[in-house]
Amino acid sequence: MLKFQKDNIRVTGFGVSLGLKSFLDAAAFIDRVEKTGIPFAIITKGELHHQQDKIAALEEHLGGKKLKAFVLGDKTGDEYMKVVRASGIVPEEFLMIGDSVVSDINPVLKIGGQAIHLERPSADGVKWAFEKAQLPHGSKAVSSLTEAFMIIKEMTVQKAAPAKSAKRQRQPR
Repeated sequence: MLKFQKDNIRVTGFGVSLGLKSFLDAAAFIDRVEKTGIPFAIITKGELHHQQDKIAALEEHLGGKKLKAFVLGDKTGDEYMKVVRASGIVPEEFLMIGDSVVSDINPVLKIGGQAIHLERPSADGVKWAFEKAQLPHGSKAVSSLTEAFMIIKEMTVQKAAPAKSAKRQRQPR
């Protein structure tokens, strides 16, 4: 899960897979996000001890950095709402970047959040039947976390521009 507040935009949701191994660009993505001053956290699901081991491995890969993480029993709208509330934001400020349309994208959109689908091949090149879902209309899809970061930067710039022009209009002449 990625959480950030920058120039009038506040977003949560970094859903990089913490499967058997993290995607190679996850560490670089986290590093880029940290350099912007954007706080973030990881959202994952599964048995707590397995997920804690995966998070610890990612932290070790990042040089011992401690990551904020949410381990969910299931990725449902209700579970994402718990993350939103715990993060002190509203659903409209929540952005999920995840590789599953079924469990990362659809539930977040249903609660009013935003989502970017990270299209990744599975380890064996075959998608589970469960994961063969259409990306909802209007959703964004990327093939790398680098592309996702570029979208986040665009969102930040687009959101900041109207706020700055509104401030200029309110100033007395």
